[in-house]
Amino acid sequence: MTNDNVEQFNYSNAENLASELRKRILNQEIPPGTKLKEEQLCREFHISRTPLREAFRMLQSENLVKYERYVGVSVAEISSKFLEDNWEIRALLECYAAKMIVFNATKEEINEFYKLKDIMMNIKKDDIETFDKYDQVFHLSIARLSGNKELESLITKMWDNSLTLRIIAVQNHKRILSACKEHIAVLDAIHQRDAKMASKYMNDHLENSKMDIISTHQFG
Repeated sequence: MTNDNVEQFNYSNAENLASELRKRILNQEIPPGTKLKEEQLCREFHISRTPLREAFRMLQSENLVKYERYVGVSVAEISSKFLEDNWEIRALLECYAAKMIVFNATKEEINEFYKLKDIMMNIKKDDIETFDKYDQVFHLSIARLSGNKELESLITKMWDNSLTLRIIAVQNHKRILSACKEHIAVLDAIHQRDAKMASKYMNDHLENSKMDIISTHQFG
């Protein structure tokens, strides 16, 4: 086996392990504050420390775990303050972006974006994978079509920072259908060149998402 193959093998293990640990953390099978012991996890998953530490790095980038010197890795507390701060900034940025599309995007760009409506109308309530894919397309398209590169960069950064919260949100299958309807309301407003309503519906969507997370997840 070549070094390249070994690296690829370890990376694959790390992704699989990160996925399993992520699921347990978000389902609160591993409670906040729990120390993740390397030796115990290596035995459970029959792996070496190298892919385990890579999995920890992945989860740390998602704010799911934290590393403290002399203490090690433990499950991070997801605070309600983190949610409030994150969603407040997202609302300011994305509502403004939705409004600016009306003024800056071409007719062709808006018509192309509007094709998402058919996709949103046909997403099933238990199809998390498809929803997650097109939820990202929707929000990052809002950023891109605003015509402001700095705004797009900020929204993309906030999108990445909110990964943990977005994963929590879609655990509730009922939220998927509600979110699709809210996306459609924004799409309709933009297609009708109604900047005020596009901004309002985007704010409603983000507020509903935030409240759903608060009602379904126990924060530290």
